Amino acid sequence: MAEVVAQLEKQLDSERKELAYARLKIQVLEEQLRQQRYVQDADVHAPSVISLNAVAAAHAVDDYLLSATGLLPATYEPRWRRFHPASSAVKGRVRYDIPRSDPDCIECSGGGRLAHGHQQRLPTKG
Repeated sequence: MAEVVAQLEKQLDSERKELAYARLKIQVLEEQLRQQRYVQDADVHAPSVISLNAVAAAHAVDDYLLSATGLLPATYEPRWRRFHPASSAVKGRVRYDIPRSDPDCIECSGGGRLAHGHQQRLPTKG
């Protein structure tokens, strides 16, 4: 009987250790998720940036396909289209913006992170 009790205590001790380890993993995961939030309001569970991502992805795909197929003009200057469906003038509904470029910018200059992908570290906390 004492052997059975000892065996059960050993098994219980092992399960307690596993449970403590699982709780620790959950705490670490929760902390990592908290640090990765880009909206620091606890009431906002899933902020929507889908439309921003979609616009950026669409421009990237267009530029890539045009350059890969040779259809991009040699004098190409990147332009962003903005649609204003509520505009009263038909011609004013589509506006073209030319992105600003600064040779000293850490993002868009030749020495910046533009088009470096994983080669450059992002400016994040921690």
